[in-house]
Amino acid sequence: MCRDALPENADAWLSLGFAQQQAGDSAQALESIRNAVKHAPDYDIAHFSLANLLLKAGDERAAIISCQNTVGCNPEHGDAWYLLSCLYNSVGNIDKALYGFQKVLGINPHHLNSLRSKSAILLAMGKLEEAEQAANCAISAHPEDGGVYSGLALIRVGQGKLAEALVLGKQGMELEPGNKDLLIVYAGLLEKDGKYEEALEALRPMLESEPPVFSAVMTFVQFAPLIDMRDQAEILVKNLKQASILTRQEQDTIRQALDWLKNQI
Repeated sequence: MCRDALPENADAWLSLGFAQQQAGDSAQALESIRNAVKHAPDYDIAHFSLANLLLKAGDERAAIISCQNTVGCNPEHGDAWYLLSCLYNSVGNIDKALYGFQKVLGINPHHLNSLRSKSAILLAMGKLEEAEQAANCAISAHPEDGGVYSGLALIRVGQGKLAEALVLGKQGMELEPGNKDLLIVYAGLLEKDGKYEEALEALRPMLESEPPVFSAVMTFVQFAPLIDMRDQAEILVKNLKQASILTRQEQDTIRQALDWLKNQI
């Protein structure tokens, strides 16, 4: 397609951008999608496509603006609301994240990830009753999903109901036995109950993988000194430190974990 032949054709710029993206030319794809937005500023598809490309390029702030533009053009764009909410959550703006997830659920009341995210955010806010209601809605809508039970398990911990939390955590894990996230949640519940050896066995495959699973290692760190495995935990954390891709938050967590372990004698 000749670039000179489509100066004001937003759909053509979009098509060109998609083709460039498929060909692996992200820089040119970004330029083309920006041209689509320039020539059709009220085109929700163009804005949302730009948001996804910006996110892929690592520019979360710009992706947020493009998502805002998308829902400004089309307030019923559920995918844009969901991505926007995830981005807000990523940058720590949980109030706006919660609002966005609620907008998604207004469009699609059974949207699984929004149901789970809403419950988790309400828990983080300390709104346990509302978090429980959201978690129960998620279970009612998706009884086959293990994550909704693990989400309610964490709320039960906040309510001081560890025995119920363990039952729910185990239920979630057994529904999706290959789900590492659910297994880590269950191991964390075992650790809170003082069942350190059981927690270790649950985590062991993830601790022995190369590289070890970050969240599994951090869960192990919490109880390793209590079962005389401080040195092994320190080795695992140092192995994580050698991983090629770590977020700034993960790097900070590793430093804190090493400092904490050194003081556990």
